[in-house]
Amino acid sequence: MKLKVEMTLTGETAKRLQETGERLAVMNLGDDGMLAAAILMRIAADYERARKAKAGDTIPLENLSAENDE
Repeated sequence: MKLKVEMTLTGETAKRLQETGERLAVMNLGDDGMLAAAILMRIAADYERARKAKAGDTIPLENLSAENDE
């Protein structure tokens, strides 16, 4: 399965996604909950990498993808 997400994030939004992903990760939500947590934390991590590579307060993130080979 391939998931494509296109969005523009601010640093504050990325921080909230990371925190939400961390909270979901410690809850007993099963495989679907862990997948949701991983996706949120991946989006936040991708934002941080892009932010460090490019100056600016708000940058577009394009072609974020998560693939599941199940």
